[in-house]
Amino acid sequence: MHSFLLTIALRLQSWLAMGGSGAGYDHSANSDVSFAPTWHLLGPFQTGTREAAWGADPLELHGGFHALDKDPTATFASSLAANGTVSWTSTTGTVPETDHHAQLGMVVRFPEVDWKFQQQVYGWIALQWQAWARGEFTVHGIESATFNFQADSILEYWIDDEHHWGGDFYETGRAPLVLHLKPGLHRIDLRVIREVRAMGGITDDPRVDLRLQLHKQNSAKPLIQCGSVLVSDFITPSSEYKDSVMSAGGFANWYASMLLRNNAAKGEITIENISMQDDKLAEYWAVALVFTSPTVFMPGQSRPVGFTIRSRSYEYVNHIPETFAIRMHYTLGDVGQAHGAAARFLGAEFPVQHRDVYETHKVTYLHPSGIVSYAMLRPPKPDIWESCNDEYGRISILLALHGAGVETDSDLSRESFDGYPDVCAYVLIPSGVTPWCGDDWHIFAQEDLQAAANAVFTWGQDVGWRGPYSDSGTWLLAGHSNGGQGAWATLLHYPDRIIAAAPISGYSSIQNYVPYHSWHNAQAGKMAVLQSTLESWRHELLLANAKDIPLLQQHGGADDNVPPYHSRLMYQLLPEAGWNSTYHEIPDMPHWWTGIMTTPQLRSFFEAHLPPKHSARARHDGLHNPKALDFELVTANPADTDTMRGFKVQLLKVPGRLGRIRVSFDAEKDTVELRTLNVRALRVPRWFWRCKHITIDGETLNGDGPG
Repeated sequence: MHSFLLTIALRLQSWLAMGGSGAGYDHSANSDVSFAPTWHLLGPFQTGTREAAWGADPLELHGGFHALDKDPTATFASSLAANGTVSWTSTTGTVPETDHHAQLGMVVRFPEVDWKFQQQVYGWIALQWQAWARGEFTVHGIESATFNFQADSILEYWIDDEHHWGGDFYETGRAPLVLHLKPGLHRIDLRVIREVRAMGGITDDPRVDLRLQLHKQNSAKPLIQCGSVLVSDFITPSSEYKDSVMSAGGFANWYASMLLRNNAAKGEITIENISMQDDKLAEYWAVALVFTSPTVFMPGQSRPVGFTIRSRSYEYVNHIPETFAIRMHYTLGDVGQAHGAAARFLGAEFPVQHRDVYETHKVTYLHPSGIVSYAMLRPPKPDIWESCNDEYGRISILLALHGAGVETDSDLSRESFDGYPDVCAYVLIPSGVTPWCGDDWHIFAQEDLQAAANAVFTWGQDVGWRGPYSDSGTWLLAGHSNGGQGAWATLLHYPDRIIAAAPISGYSSIQNYVPYHSWHNAQAGKMAVLQSTLESWRHELLLANAKDIPLLQQHGGADDNVPPYHSRLMYQLLPEAGWNSTYHEIPDMPHWWTGIMTTPQLRSFFEAHLPPKHSARARHDGLHNPKALDFELVTANPADTDTMRGFKVQLLKVPGRLGRIRVSFDAEKDTVELRTLNVRALRVPRWFWRCKHITIDGETLNGDGPG
């Protein structure tokens, strides 16, 4: 009787909280939790490109949105609204019927704002805004329960009185928040950010589509698997070229990874070991954790756990299952408890995906951070091996960078080079770790694409490759959209590795794609510090590093995602930096179309530079230096800028300012002259010291090399 009365009381509480108008809200008969359909909004307010992660919330002036009570008469200053003020409004979300979990779909928009006029004045940046939304959900039943909360397109939120950063803004679905909730009504405050880069700039309705989910978890399962296992494709010999790999093939790489989460209300989980579930299969296949030190999960934490899967002997050819079943062994104990916790295990399965060796297939590898990442790879066929070799008997890599939001193993990415089956290179499409290119193909993703290039060599060993191996340091670079921007970033920071580059429909730089003009006001000195940290990615300032690298730019004339202005601008700026490119703007074509990566002009460009006349190694060592060199190396940060013709800036005199090395070399006179600006230390190639006449900033060294 007591339980029955308590349940009735909780339902009555939910109903009264919504003013007695709970139609479509109380789904307690079918679900353990339910969202209220009515939400209260406050906004919009101004925000700059990528500013939200720094805070910059105007409601902090009033103690923050969480401290405010809903008051229809209250007004708040906003530069985006008529009369300069906004007030509380309401909207209704969609609450579908579900079992054991709750969903809410909601559109946040502000049609009363004249977005069209503001965009005419300020461009895309006018369509960026932030707002807050307040709603409620009810946990039904009489006992506390554990839920996973997934908040798509959200960066920051409050649940009851707990503040959380790190909503799933890019909708990866990899790390939801783990909540341990009591029965009854709970309040939720969401900070809503409209980011043009992620949500688009060509629209009369700059809205944000939100999706919230609450999934009840099984308290008897403290460790759970999130999503599928990341594992390489299983490579089989080609029916057309049977002798190109070992007769049975194998996994394209040994590395694999599982994303796991600690759902326990308290206590830490320690991953101890991994094993095969089938003892018979374990005689032919071995699994092992990547790292021997224990992996620890704190309550609510999600993280990937890497492992390897290898054949024990050649007998594995008769024991290749359709699905592998493994056990992850772990313990659950009090936080800080080192010993004495009970041993447990989590079972998991993953299918074997067979691919012909000459199909574009998935290859895993270890990222420098220690996580397992992957790329898509297509090796060259035997009938072009001989014509594709360089002077060292290696074949170059065509490194293709995908656009923002594109999963690398999707059909769109996997099939992007199908129109060019006989390209004289290993075609490699790295993931950048995430579909959003690991921070725009910059720091984290630059490490990923280099690891992917190195993995092509080990791929050959893993599958028993009998053809020419890859030259992991010589790249023909291509990229589309954000990957086009990534192509600029890569060639301007690693020029010695690039034999040619094709930025396709790419924007010139982050700062120029959606400008930073609408940031909160700050002193010029403070903004200078911020902007100088971003200068490594102001590609417009680094174009001198592209000299002597053949460039082809391609852009659709009707592209409304990345306007062709960006390619036109780089085409204009290159001659000012002492270099040039070939530019093809294709009339009436959009941002993407089937065959965009293999147009006739791109194929001709690839064929003109593959195989390369000289490998990266030969260029770096100066083994093919022409009779004269005249170039400039520019860097904003020596830590992320590699060599150019073997020269490298190692230290700047004044951080935050560009450093430059101007190199002039005359082989007939056997002279080399360097002029530097804001450079404290530099590195030179070996051939430099073989010159008879060396001048650095006006000082003659007379060819005396170190040592």
